Amino acid sequence: MAFGSGNFSDYVGISLTIAVSFTNFMGTFGCNISARLAGDTYSPMEMIQLDGMGTAIGALLGSPFPTTTYIGHPIYRRLGASRGYSIVNGLLYLVIGLSGLFGIVAAIFPLEICLGQLACVGMIIVQQTFESSPTRWYPAVVLGIAICFADLMTNPYVGSSNPEIAQFAVGYVFKSFTTTWALVMLIDRWFLAASLVFLFMVLFTTIGLQHSNLFGFVYDTNGHHMGGVSGAPYTWKLIVTYALCGAFCLLMWGLQKAGKILKPEEDDFRVQQRAAYSMAEPKTEPTK
Repeated sequence: MAFGSGNFSDYVGISLTIAVSFTNFMGTFGCNISARLAGDTYSPMEMIQLDGMGTAIGALLGSPFPTTTYIGHPIYRRLGASRGYSIVNGLLYLVIGLSGLFGIVAAIFPLEICLGQLACVGMIIVQQTFESSPTRWYPAVVLGIAICFADLMTNPYVGSSNPEIAQFAVGYVFKSFTTTWALVMLIDRWFLAASLVFLFMVLFTTIGLQHSNLFGFVYDTNGHHMGGVSGAPYTWKLIVTYALCGAFCLLMWGLQKAGKILKPEEDDFRVQQRAAYSMAEPKTEPTK
């Protein structure tokens, strides 16, 4: 009923809703991993369900903003915050929101104060990222973070109008994710896995999850995604580039299987991830 409403479609469409939902899922799951690395384990399913219910309830009450798990668990934990911190936060926002005091609060406290807090949280998250990654993956981590700076460079404070930068900025969450993943696989010489990542990049670019601000299979006569950046390379060129990268990785995998090039890194990243992030109870040997 909502998507069929003429008034609703004037403001937001199903493409934007799906894209925001994907982004919120990645944000929530990332926060879950961050909390787990800091020593607190929560169910990813419960967190995502609560985010969805919070967004739905807020929408019924007139809120245009989706909810997602707030980032920064490690630093709040270091400061001694626990459940009470979130409860006080919720009550404070409830009182300020219902009383209409947000305008006064915003006038008293400059936006830069909030941005400084986010920068502090961001630095802790970056530190945690490096600490949980093997040193050989550092180039991939740095590149993934660098891609995210494209979004910063195109915001009103910086105002870059460079179309190549803007093309990285639209859908940067997915672009950072896939590029980092691909480079990690290439560093470890897991060429078959790298080819699959490039296949994801082909798919994400085709439907507008990266290099575009519009979700869907919508193109102009030049083969450029309708949500792509004007003046940047055409979307079809990006798709072909990722497809060729995937094909090259398949070729390297074939040479690897034939013993012509170095074998994959013996340190299996999947085993590491299961050991660090699995929600399953560890198996114990029966006592004799």
